Amino acid sequence: MYTSLLNVKQAISVERKLINYLKTYIDHESERLEDVKRFYAKVSDLHTELYKGPATVMANPLVAFTLIKRLHSDPALRSSYEKEEADLPKLEDLQGAAQGLMRLQDVYVLQVASLVRGLFQRVTEGQPIDIYRPAVSVPLSGDDCFLVGKVAYEQQDYYHSVQWLEESAMQLHTQASYDHQGVVVIPFFCVFLCCIVIMLRIFATNRHFLDNSRYILFAYMLINDTLQLLSSVILFLLVMCLVTFPTVYCVPLLLLSASTFMNTTLILATMSLERYVAIIYPLQCPAAWRSDRIWIIILSIWFLSFIFPMIEYSIGERDPAVDIPPHLCSANPFISTYLQSRFVPSCC
Repeated sequence: MYTSLLNVKQAISVERKLINYLKTYIDHESERLEDVKRFYAKVSDLHTELYKGPATVMANPLVAFTLIKRLHSDPALRSSYEKEEADLPKLEDLQGAAQGLMRLQDVYVLQVASLVRGLFQRVTEGQPIDIYRPAVSVPLSGDDCFLVGKVAYEQQDYYHSVQWLEESAMQLHTQASYDHQGVVVIPFFCVFLCCIVIMLRIFATNRHFLDNSRYILFAYMLINDTLQLLSSVILFLLVMCLVTFPTVYCVPLLLLSASTFMNTTLILATMSLERYVAIIYPLQCPAAWRSDRIWIIILSIWFLSFIFPMIEYSIGERDPAVDIPPHLCSANPFISTYLQSRFVPSCC
């Protein structure tokens, strides 16, 4: 009886371990399935938006390279390998596409950093010059850069190998830093948002605050800072998750982020000016600074904050076909002139 009970306990212990192993296996399979779903969504979007676009898209060497790499390297597309084996690109095709990018880099003196962003630029007299402007910009991932660097290394072309491998390491490090930053940014933003809501509630329930221009400007600054942080966090999360949007949805979000960023300094200057006016006119406040007319100054601040970002995104000379495919929501895809790059605010 004792021996039987001991055997049962051992069997239970073994089964518990097996259950833990099974749970680990299920978790890994779930993660793998999510990766496959993301890959499917990404490739489906390309076939819906990119490959059905203008014929000039197919002439982009970056489009050809990323297509060949996907067909050769991505396991999600190779599950039915035997059925389409004759039509799939071989290793030699992938190496040839990588060598073609390096030849383009040499012939036209292109920057690796610009190629990675989907642009064909070289620096002349300190300014980037577009050699070729594709209808659609196709950025390269850290894995793409690593593959090009690996091909160059295998051919003992260390000049190109170092450039592409450094760019790959930089991209992978940036993505890893995004993952760590996301763990910190989101909780702190939630705490900040709770504090702002509490202060605005106190402001809205106290009539004395609504009759004082100084407190109205302060409440306006709280709302503006909340919008600025909210738009910045959304942009951060979208870039971190590599979510792409059509231009028509992306530009308004960038405009909101840029204008609220510039708005902060104007609000602080206005609050300082309000205190100066209160000192100069201690007995009678000028009409423009009274609480019932302060909204005119607030609207003026909003106008000044929006006008410069609007100019920034309007002076670009872009092919209308660029607006067809989705982009990562950052200012880079919409910058097409050197003058425009001078207007880019640091928040974008």
